[in-house]
Amino acid sequence: MRRSKDGVDNFRIICGLLYGIGIYLFMNFVVLPLSAIPFKMSYPLASLVGGLLIHMLGIGLPIALVVRRYSR
Repeated sequence: MRRSKDGVDNFRIICGLLYGIGIYLFMNFVVLPLSAIPFKMSYPLASLVGGLLIHMLGIGLPIALVVRRYSR
C-alpha cells in the first residue's frame, strides 16, 4: 500500500494540476452542455487559458497540497 502512495507523494504538484484540468474539462464539456443554459457555449482562447489556470492553480493545486499535509 505504501509503495503506490509514494508515487503520488512525489508528484503531488503535477497530480494537483492535472486534477484541476480534469475538473475544468468535466465541467465545460459534460456538466454545462447537459444543463439548461439557453445559449451555445463558445471557448475563445483567452477564456480557455484563464479558466484552465484558475482551475489548476486555484482548485487542483490547493486540494493536492492539503490532502498531502493531512493524510499522514
